[in-house]
Amino acid sequence: GDTRVLDLSGLEFKVIVSGSHLVEEDYVLFQFHGLYGVAVYNQLKEPSAPRGAWQRAAGVLCRHYYYLTQHLAVLSKASKEANRNPGNYDTLMEYYRNNTIADKSVVLSPLALPPVHPEALSPKEATMYLQQVAMACDTINSLADFFGPDIFRLWRALLCGLRVLFISPLPTGAVCSMMHAACGLLTTKERHFGLIEHPARLYYVNIVDIPFLKDVTSYIACTTETVFADKTQLWDLLIQEKKLIPSAQQKKLLEKTSRDASMFKDLQEKAKGGPAAALKYFETLNTEVLQRLTMKEDISPKEVKQLGLNTQCAVTLLQDPHKFPAKLRRSGCC
Repeated sequence: GDTRVLDLSGLEFKVIVSGSHLVEEDYVLFQFHGLYGVAVYNQLKEPSAPRGAWQRAAGVLCRHYYYLTQHLAVLSKASKEANRNPGNYDTLMEYYRNNTIADKSVVLSPLALPPVHPEALSPKEATMYLQQVAMACDTINSLADFFGPDIFRLWRALLCGLRVLFISPLPTGAVCSMMHAACGLLTTKERHFGLIEHPARLYYVNIVDIPFLKDVTSYIACTTETVFADKTQLWDLLIQEKKLIPSAQQKKLLEKTSRDASMFKDLQEKAKGGPAAALKYFETLNTEVLQRLTMKEDISPKEVKQLGLNTQCAVTLLQDPHKFPAKLRRSGCC
């Protein structure tokens, strides 16, 4: 069928990121005009080439982020072939023909996915995809090892819909994978799916995206461009290596709690069962939080603490009485 024409202007800044010439191979996850993309960059040293090397990237655009990383192997092969034999796109064209699904509303349909739009997914389907994506990246275990008890500060930031930005040196693939993994912290049961406002998954962003980011109220993204560290008006939580840096406005919400250490020990024990078991830990945790906040009874500071929250986090979540009718008792402290 007919497909709409997509303006690809600016796509080159997404698929070949700043500083790519410093690495031999890398990959990037990104969003472009409402589509999700993955691209693999490859560099081939060649004295006769401009700047002494051929540099090319191969990528795909999809309607959703499901299984983006499944395309990495063929894209790596295609980018290498493009460097060795410029102008030969046979691998990519064959992959496209074998996997794409006709859909009049998009340029490239999701590869190897059912032809449905994200908003058409049932809560069960959406939860299943979220779990599968999370497990595919061996997520929660690696996040827990990296952040330690601070993983719960990250969890609270995402639960409250803050603007979370990961910043890291090259390779881009590492920070994209970490951001991708963090989304698994919001895994929840089907019946509670609509209660969590999932932050927009922006994946890799660069300075070209700054005007756009000014208008996004809740997101999770990553970058390798250090200039973002100074753009404090664009983020609520900056994650730089192992440091979680809150903005001045969100320091209270992102404070450590006295429960973080004990919860982390519990997570470590559960994580011994593998990625699925670790993911189940956060599904259970989110379920407990959402079930309690949807009750009409007032919630005490002691209960807030037991749920792994702090007072400011609870106040933020309880701002929507239609979702969460519970009210916070002001007596005592967390």
